[in-house]
Amino acid sequence: SIRLFMGRLLYPFILLICVLDLRSGALHAQNGTGVEIACRPAEIFIRTHMAPDFVSPQLVRRLDWYHDETLVASFQQGQMEDSSREWWVTEEVLSFGHPFYTLKIRELRPEHSGSYKCRLETDPLFSLDLSTSTVELNVMVTPVAPHQPEIRGISNSSVTLSWNHPTARAHRPILRYAVLVRGLIDGSRFVIPALSNATSVIVDNLSPHSRYAFSVRAENVAGESPFGPETIVTTKGQPPLFPTEMETHTSTDSCIKMLMKPPDQKYGELLFYRVELSVLNSSEIEERNISSPSSSLPPSSLSPP
Repeated sequence: SIRLFMGRLLYPFILLICVLDLRSGALHAQNGTGVEIACRPAEIFIRTHMAPDFVSPQLVRRLDWYHDETLVASFQQGQMEDSSREWWVTEEVLSFGHPFYTLKIRELRPEHSGSYKCRLETDPLFSLDLSTSTVELNVMVTPVAPHQPEIRGISNSSVTLSWNHPTARAHRPILRYAVLVRGLIDGSRFVIPALSNATSVIVDNLSPHSRYAFSVRAENVAGESPFGPETIVTTKGQPPLFPTEMETHTSTDSCIKMLMKPPDQKYGELLFYRVELSVLNSSEIEERNISSPSSSLPPSSLSPP
């Protein structure tokens, strides 16, 4: 499961937005925002032995923060003649949070991603069950657009799509995808969501024998990608309705002239009209195809009774 936290750091105008993935314990924070990483051993120790003000007596002797095994922030009690120099960090965007020695990072950049470990040393009179803890931080940027969707199935009213989406660490996790559907005949335009972060979707309620363009975008906690390249497809047609009107006239002794009004709904291009001929009181049937709604039937091979 994923839980969203929102708040403000002590730095002015720096918004803290991060997502804690409870399955892995990782923090996912947006590029350009800020984050505060907790040191669980320090918080437990201070709450237990330095209550109620969490300041005195000062029992924390040293606390170090490491980023991918490189020391980036440290507190060392009594190691410097100038007490203000007991606290130090390797870059301006880093600072300690009080009273639990959290590590604050403002103006996050993708290079801040990685493993953060705190190591606690206390007064020798107090034993520790836990002296280190590690948190994974992933600084998120807006994802790139997914690839052009592929067609997996077509009917007269639906299209099944799937797509690939190569992502970097700064793009994951992808929260959801959405598909833009553009009708190229009627000018319609709508967006449908995919199920969670699934990379396939069935687009239904489409019109038969119509051209559509499909493209996909991705979304994570940093924002939405643009829609990617389009795939254009024509839905399948369906059988037309019957002609609404039909007249027959005898043109010669051996030919019949037929006049038909084309159906209102063709569902695509009409290829031909199929006419079935039969002689009254006979089981003989003959089928003819004609290309025009106004045609003359040639002599039939059926014999009159």
